[in-house]
Amino acid sequence: MVICTSIEEVRQHIDRIDRDLVSLLARRGKLVNQAAAFKNTTAEVKSPSRVEDVIAKVRSVAEECGASAEVVEKVYRAMIATLIEEELSTHTALKMRYRNLTTPAAIPAPIKSPATSAAARSR
Repeated sequence: MVICTSIEEVRQHIDRIDRDLVSLLARRGKLVNQAAAFKNTTAEVKSPSRVEDVIAKVRSVAEECGASAEVVEKVYRAMIATLIEEELSTHTALKMRYRNLTTPAAIPAPIKSPATSAAARSR
């Protein structure tokens, strides 16, 4: 633990921690968006049982680290809810892209050569 001698020093340490937290949040968010590709339904994206598993784990880690389990839970619930919204958007976009690639309109018609087209017209 760092013992600071001024409010400025405290703020400098907090600013460094904030930078690290934002970097970790970005990494977590990218992984969450990757997870969207492996899920078939919005229910799988929302996955309340997974949310509760994560909450139980981070509460345990909070207690091990001497942090408030209640604060950690509130922060994680807010973060998870926000990331689920983002993951739902990613999931929907991936499903739409997949549907567009597999619909008959998305499958290109065979290319006709000029000779083939002329032969077809003369029939």
